[in-house]
Amino acid sequence: MTLSTNMIIGSAPPEKAGLAGGMSQTSAEFGFALGLAVLGSVGKAVYRNQIADNIPVDIPPKAAEAARDTLVGATEAAQKLSDPLGTELLTIAREAFTSGMNTVATVSAIMLIGVAIFAASLLRHIPPSGATQPEQDDSISATVPRTEHEPS
Repeated sequence: MTLSTNMIIGSAPPEKAGLAGGMSQTSAEFGFALGLAVLGSVGKAVYRNQIADNIPVDIPPKAAEAARDTLVGATEAAQKLSDPLGTELLTIAREAFTSGMNTVATVSAIMLIGVAIFAASLLRHIPPSGATQPEQDDSISATVPRTEHEPS
């Protein structure tokens, strides 16, 4: 993030550096919020799908509803149930939550690798800052005779 902000501000004319910095910050905040919303939705969808398929039939409907909603709801519902039933519900909810988190981590890793490849492909032709271009020695090329097919 620091490098991208420096590249954005550094490439803007000095009189527009503030605008470039503001746009960079706004874009970053929007990206973070959007990413959190999307990945959170993915995690919740995995949790709900997995817990809905695994809730035992003898769990009361109100407790099952709370467990389907969030892990906190499942924990509260499990505390109100008898010991073996509450423990089973809590185990199922924890496994579903862990599965959702693992899915979010996997999706995040895949997206990060994709962004890294994208950035590397876009920036591969840009020399590092402070790098000097190699000077061409014209004295060597002046002494070597050219062929008629070689461009001048």
